[in-house]
Amino acid sequence: MKLRTSLGVFRASVLLALGLPATACSGDSTSDGAAGKVRPCTNSQPVSGKAHLEQCDEGFVHRTTPAQCQSQLPRPDACTPTVAGSESCSMDADCTEHPHGQCGIYGQLTECACQYGCVTDADCAAGQLCECGSPVGACVQATCRTDADCAGGALCVQTSLQKCGPWGYACQTPNDACTEDADCDPGQLCAMDGNSRKCLQNDCPVAGRPFFVEAEARVAAVEPREDWSRPLTDLALPVAEADRHALAAHWARVGQMEHASVAAFARFALQLLALGAPAELAIDTQQAMADEIRHAEACFGLASAYAQRALGPGTLNVDDALMPTDAAAIVRLTFREGCVGESAAAHEVREAAAQSEDPALRAMLEGIAADEERHALLAWRFVKWALVRFGAPVRAAVEAEVRGLQGEAEQRPGQDPLAAHGVLSEDTRLFLRQQAVRELVLPCAAALLADAGETVARV
Repeated sequence: MKLRTSLGVFRASVLLALGLPATACSGDSTSDGAAGKVRPCTNSQPVSGKAHLEQCDEGFVHRTTPAQCQSQLPRPDACTPTVAGSESCSMDADCTEHPHGQCGIYGQLTECACQYGCVTDADCAAGQLCECGSPVGACVQATCRTDADCAGGALCVQTSLQKCGPWGYACQTPNDACTEDADCDPGQLCAMDGNSRKCLQNDCPVAGRPFFVEAEARVAAVEPREDWSRPLTDLALPVAEADRHALAAHWARVGQMEHASVAAFARFALQLLALGAPAELAIDTQQAMADEIRHAEACFGLASAYAQRALGPGTLNVDDALMPTDAAAIVRLTFREGCVGESAAAHEVREAAAQSEDPALRAMLEGIAADEERHALLAWRFVKWALVRFGAPVRAAVEAEVRGLQGEAEQRPGQDPLAAHGVLSEDTRLFLRQQAVRELVLPCAAALLADAGETVARV
């Protein structure tokens, strides 16, 4: 299945909400792809934690040598699913279909499942390479494996291999009009088109906010009840009996996450008051909490329809949820839940909507995606305010979160047999989250940190 996602428009919306230009992610909106030469790379420096990769001052990343990735497998700890009975494995040792198997919870939902990685390029199929990450590397698509595979001084650059995906590596060419999305005008994306990269019109279509307490993403249990369910009665796509259980379980888990998002925003409202934040942020937080209630009702409505019995959330454990209340800790939590969690959620729901074949379900998912994008923008706006208001401790907190994201393993999209019903696989959800981190969260965080530093210097 071909994914149809792009983050160019969403990223531009984040930058606009932050008062930053759409080219802020790279600092250069011009194209250096004049015919007859490849785009130059100046001051190429190793990427932190990935010595086989280097990044140019121009913003793009290229692969200088083959990777020799480290493996932390098998890990000693068991995977514990949020929903009992949803696991297909419990330990890394259970994942034996291919080498380098790992058992974990991938994407935004809650199942324990196997995925398989790599430590060298030899572990990957032809047309792929091994990209290092934690706890092990992952195979990604590639038409080159190092700069040495490219002729005429060209580099083996991270890139979109075709419009709307997938991401991988390809040599620069003399006819490239761009190297990454930031080189293109707003509303365009940079992708391989034939044998060169071009700025193409972004007409590609692009789940809620996690409730973290310490490192735990808390949700309520699912139980029989009718008052948290809003039926979607005009579904037209037939459902095979064998798929009903899987669809009911999926939408119940999404309902759990959306229900937990209500608590996350309730806590955020109190944190805003504790920090003396502007009234407009508090107003938008109140609206977001109401949005998440609607999302939870819709998702439990779908779960109830497929399960053919009323389902809803039980009690939610909120013990210790308000601590701590210092600015740096609140910003780290907001960055994790909002800038990352809601940005990735919006991106995932956009793709689920694009794949859905039922008009009513597609419309519901598109509405949720639009809400989640607004919620992500709220988080980004708060982080910008806090950076200027509280200075160095908050900046250090954001930088720490960014460093944690830079070491994440890459993932390929999976097979999505229930995509017509708005359900994407664990592998695809993880791929979309990583895509959101790589193409939206990290570049926008870098632009925001740079702008905040300039603002403080002017003051």
